[in-house]
Amino acid sequence: MRKLIIAIAGTFALTVVAAHSSTIADRYHRAGAVNKACFFRAPDHTTYVSTGDIDAMWLRDSSVQAMSLVSDRDLVRGVILRQERMIRSDPYANAFREDYMVAERKFEIDSLCYPVKLVERYVAQTNDTSIYDESYHATLVRILNTLNTEQRHADKSHYHRNEQPSANGTGLIWSAYRPSDDAVKYNFNVPENAFAAVTLRDMAQTFTTAYHDSANANRALLMAQRVESAITRLAVLPTSHGRMYAYEIDGLGHANFMDDANMPSLLSMPLTGFVYDDAAYKNTRAFVLSPANPYYYHGRYAEGVGSPHTPANFVWPMSLVVQYRTAANEPERGRVIRELVDSESGDGVLHESFDVNDPKRYTRERFGWVNALFEQTFADR
Repeated sequence: MRKLIIAIAGTFALTVVAAHSSTIADRYHRAGAVNKACFFRAPDHTTYVSTGDIDAMWLRDSSVQAMSLVSDRDLVRGVILRQERMIRSDPYANAFREDYMVAERKFEIDSLCYPVKLVERYVAQTNDTSIYDESYHATLVRILNTLNTEQRHADKSHYHRNEQPSANGTGLIWSAYRPSDDAVKYNFNVPENAFAAVTLRDMAQTFTTAYHDSANANRALLMAQRVESAITRLAVLPTSHGRMYAYEIDGLGHANFMDDANMPSLLSMPLTGFVYDDAAYKNTRAFVLSPANPYYYHGRYAEGVGSPHTPANFVWPMSLVVQYRTAANEPERGRVIRELVDSESGDGVLHESFDVNDPKRYTRERFGWVNALFEQTFADR
């Protein structure tokens, strides 16, 4: 039988619009409760993390969910150890069951990046560098080798799901699926590649400082530089909205201009640490938050970014949180706060998406990832 992990939340200062502070505070505490209910102690001394109402452990989701609970060292170390085993068993799988069997084998670059970021957050907040053992080194090498293979997909890869025509040797990393788990239109997803470049640089630093492994550090750094150069050369394109980032490209001259609510996204690019073109990002952000983006919806209760993963006219609270965190001014942040308050469906928690004209219509009754992201956002402010 699973043992539910009950973590004690710390005291956090919330800086919000005064008129809605109590409501946002209520949602903050409810969000934390939803997320904590997803953690279970396993007999092998690891921690299994359900997404909520889908009983499987996604590498991406569980990393963000665990970032809310880093103060519980045993709990989060258990998540990290389970993720290591999952990645080493199959680096192309994005989700696993409690018995470590693969739940989904959709190759998404970000699924290999988020666990690295979790370890960074864990070490930064706990100073527990003992996590840098041989097991984690082997995991980093497995991640590096997989990304290296997919940087030369046509020559080296044995993974051929959702394979579209694409240029070889661009420097970009090939992927079959988006962070939403939906199939890409073109196999070079720009937000995923930007996130990978940052992660590869972080991995290079860890290889150097924690393991004195200069060979793999240099490999990771070179791969990051190739991705960064390729994004600059191939993914920033002239449009009627000005120079902006494409969401996906094939390296053959085709580009998909859109954005998806799931992170990493074009909207969330500043949050990844990627060194972006400021003017191009501003144009991109304006495009993403306008009807020009095919997945932007406007209604009575909210306006923002949705996803082909969910019905039309359904906005994701995740995208609203990202919009809040990337907003340049208080009026925009205040408007997003009001939307997060006004879109409350009656249970006080955040869902995957909701109808902009009727928040009681939503997808995913319990969704740990967005509730963890919401908790982290308002804990830091």
